Amino acid sequence: MIFWQNKDGDIILKIGLLLCANLEKAQYLYKYVELLDSMKCDYDVIYWNRNLSDYSIQCSGSFISFDEKMDSFKHLIWKTTGYIRFSRFVHIIIKKNQYDKLILFTTPTAVSVLDLCFGKYKGKYLFDYRDLTKEYFKPYMKLVQKVACLAEVFVTSSPGYLQNFELEKIKKWVLCHNTYKDISYKKTLKLSTERPILISYWGAVRQVEYNKKVCELFGNDKRFKFVYHGEGAYDELSQFCKEKGIENIHFTGRYLLKEIEKFAAETDILFNAYDTDFVTTPSLAVKVYDSMVYQLPLIVSKDTYMESYLQDYEHVFSFSLNNKSVLDELFEWYTNLDKDKTIHSFEKLHSKISEDEMIFKKSLEGFVDYEACN
Repeated sequence: MIFWQNKDGDIILKIGLLLCANLEKAQYLYKYVELLDSMKCDYDVIYWNRNLSDYSIQCSGSFISFDEKMDSFKHLIWKTTGYIRFSRFVHIIIKKNQYDKLILFTTPTAVSVLDLCFGKYKGKYLFDYRDLTKEYFKPYMKLVQKVACLAEVFVTSSPGYLQNFELEKIKKWVLCHNTYKDISYKKTLKLSTERPILISYWGAVRQVEYNKKVCELFGNDKRFKFVYHGEGAYDELSQFCKEKGIENIHFTGRYLLKEIEKFAAETDILFNAYDTDFVTTPSLAVKVYDSMVYQLPLIVSKDTYMESYLQDYEHVFSFSLNNKSVLDELFEWYTNLDKDKTIHSFEKLHSKISEDEMIFKKSLEGFVDYEACN
């Protein structure tokens, strides 16, 4: 290994963080750089600037961007050559900077450096596994399993993902929740008695057919107002609502992360329900944590890992389009929430997540500790 010195003269590892995505789409990255800064680490973040933005993060590390426009909503077949060019770019940077260890965020990133995972950096990387992609394809899943097995530390954002792995073959795994940083409340719980009840969704607007059904369900029900914040299929859904004469559902389009706090201040209930499929069923979405940060009652999909994970929490409502009386039940649930019990519910979940985060921090400290590598 090649060891480096930080500004204080301490001998440290040189770490390369690899991210196959835009900075503003990777909230989990902020937690890592904050921890690495607190440990006075020397690191670079190599990332794919897909929307050619000038978005930046304030931290001690250096940022190295692969600047190439990419539409994330396109089919994989149209993105393959871009991934190949990103992989070549990353290999050039790693060879030039000679990192001691790597941190790989998400499977597409790991796949772009498979040769390094199986070769030079075998046992010297952290693999952060956050989203399912093509794991239903068995040969692909075998590759992902091998990447996890050869990692010094395997990190996952949801215990629901672990069903895809042979855990007995993995050296060490820890849970790292989909949070921006340490959870801290930014809003005092306020249960609105005004009508209509404002339900908000923020994030990428996908699953068009499912959301058309959601729009039809909530459409023109005077008890509710529904707002979608985010890029993606919002134009198509907005046109759908216009054609259906739906007036209580609105779309705002793309937003910046700093705007979420403003959305939250206006929201009564946060919508976090999706069509249940291979990708969404085992996940713990970012809005699980947004709900807690901003103390917003939360809607999740029935028959998902999120529902089972949150089944004992007062602030969570299980939602299904197959339930014909779901809006009556939702209205009844919200209007009868007990404030003290709901606050306790947020506190209980906060305590559970904080314990997991402490374990993750200790694992990351061990991973970048120079003394532990000798």
